[in-house]
Amino acid sequence: MILSLIMVILGILLLIYNEKHCLYFLAFILPFVRASQAPILALIIILFILKIGFRILYRKEAMYKRTFFDVPAVALLCVWVVTTFTSVTIKGSITDFIISVMGLLFCIICIQILEEKKDYINLVTWAIISNVIVSSYGLYQFFIEKPIDKMWVDTTVNPDLQVRVYSVLGNPNILSQYLLLILPLGIMLMLYKKKIWHKLILGVFNGIILVCLLLTYSRASLLGLIVSFLTIGVLNYAQALIILIPLAIISLVLFAPRVLERLLTSFNTKDTSISSRVTLWQDVIQMIRNFYLTGIGFGVTAFSGMYLLYRHQYLSALHAHNLYLEILVETGIIGFLVFIYFAFSVVVNFIKNYQGAGNKFNKYIILGCLSAFLGILVNGFAEYTWSDFRVVSMFWLVVGIGVSLTKKREKLQNNQCGNEE
Repeated sequence: MILSLIMVILGILLLIYNEKHCLYFLAFILPFVRASQAPILALIIILFILKIGFRILYRKEAMYKRTFFDVPAVALLCVWVVTTFTSVTIKGSITDFIISVMGLLFCIICIQILEEKKDYINLVTWAIISNVIVSSYGLYQFFIEKPIDKMWVDTTVNPDLQVRVYSVLGNPNILSQYLLLILPLGIMLMLYKKKIWHKLILGVFNGIILVCLLLTYSRASLLGLIVSFLTIGVLNYAQALIILIPLAIISLVLFAPRVLERLLTSFNTKDTSISSRVTLWQDVIQMIRNFYLTGIGFGVTAFSGMYLLYRHQYLSALHAHNLYLEILVETGIIGFLVFIYFAFSVVVNFIKNYQGAGNKFNKYIILGCLSAFLGILVNGFAEYTWSDFRVVSMFWLVVGIGVSLTKKREKLQNNQCGNEE
């Protein structure tokens, strides 16, 4: 209760004093926010948006920053609204709708207030520091507490795997997704910096985050991490890949054999987590056949309730463990196509703006956002990326940083508002 009160007071004071500092604060505290404190986070974000909205409406020099993201954002929001209010359980879908809108607002805040190079550096730096703290606690768990849950690993296939870290996020897969979103940005910021001591500090920070991510032993995130690194390599260091790829394989064999073994079991159907996912996906496909047009309704609450009618006896699931199947079953073919349009728009515009960037900083940060985005999309083939509100918020924060670097400003016509009044 006391921590929640401190959080809301500090958030509001920072919002009044300096909205950019408030954004840094939100990025820093995000992984430490508990589910019971999510309404406080939502309140601060809503106040943030209201402040931006009033400034746009009532200041003569106000600027609304238009980007390519405007149309995909509106399309996604329309799908979420329709599938929430046509859901098999409207009450449950409203909760998930609020979480998703909160994340989308995070993205809009970034687009509207990030201006100068120092704004981006400060935001990414505070997010990195936050992730270092989270990762350090994860390393403490690995070496001291040694937490394990039988649900998280099949010891018959992975007999040597005794520990999977989860830090403050409560689940190793969720932790890996969160770290996967920020690590590419940390790497690109490190590569951008010119001073050696800056590079060294960021190198240590990124190393801590990377080791913690590896110790989650999340196969989906490990595959996503490979795609993120390959994206950076292909677009920025294509020639270096000839040396880096063999070195990475040798390093895994010598220093992280358990990570390599875990990665190699990704398609082993003898692993109960793999076989149960395959069975789950078969059930979900049957659900999609019955609700292919509009879906069952937005959010995991609708899914978990409806899945009880389709599941095999021994299975229970809160979501589909697959981002694409989950979107398809929740929102139908129309919602799925809107998501594909959104993802395609982001990837194409990030690549286009990366190639046309006028300075090194924009180029590197956009590449960091692109590689994080592609990495989390790969993760989505075996996990539902939007199952945790903190991962949802960080996902949209990363998208917002990238989109903000592609923005164009256009003045709003304030006299229209005056005429309506």
